[in-house]
Amino acid sequence: MATFATRLIAVKNMLAGLNAHVSELSKRGYTPEVLDQMSTLYEQAIKRDDNRNALKARSREETAQAEKTMGDLERLCSDAKKLVRMGYPRRPGPSAGSEKASIPVKLPRHRPGKKTVWLAKQDSRNPAVPRHQAGDCRVDKK
Repeated sequence: MATFATRLIAVKNMLAGLNAHVSELSKRGYTPEVLDQMSTLYEQAIKRDDNRNALKARSREETAQAEKTMGDLERLCSDAKKLVRMGYPRRPGPSAGSEKASIPVKLPRHRPGKKTVWLAKQDSRNPAVPRHQAGDCRVDKK
């Protein structure tokens, strides 16, 4: 679809052509009242387009101001976050002597060109327990 301005130009050209041939059009039933109505609607459309363009310009200005305000706010929040990080110690995690400290499970490294096969211990509750849960593994070539 054409833009609003392009459509207004097309209507303006149509009005100019119709006004140039009023006598011929009146013979075909196109009265001057219809041309007056078209001219009035054309003027209203121009005013509405001007109002719309002014609203768009104000909207762009408001958007730019809102973006600036949001940038300032985010900068202040970032500064506050840095102050909080520097001012408060981190929560202590489990230490080496702590009872809650868990021993990490050492998993085998992936070696390109080799296939890792987990050995499973048969268990009555779960017959297919991966061996890495028990702590050892075997690496085979492909």
